[in-house]
Amino acid sequence: MAKLLLRRKRIYSDRSIKDQVVWNVSLSEKYPDGVRYRLAFIAKRGQKPAVLYDNHYPKGHHKHIHGKEIPYEYQSIEKLFDDFENDVKESLRENI
Repeated sequence: MAKLLLRRKRIYSDRSIKDQVVWNVSLSEKYPDGVRYRLAFIAKRGQKPAVLYDNHYPKGHHKHIHGKEIPYEYQSIEKLFDDFENDVKESLRENI
């Protein structure tokens, strides 16, 4: 049974979108950390997320940066948000 911990969506003036959803889930083989999440940033005029962090089964923790899938070592919710924000900032710097 999943318990919603966070649902936050922000649409910026340039039409970029940041959409974050985190659930607390029962510990299981699918979710050994007891958390399920999807953190996405879609840059202005983008069709797909420039930055996406998720941990759906069977892939587990991973991130997508400009379409490239990269393993992600989950440590905590706080670190997850910090890492996501850092990747969003880096993505914005690269696309100025």
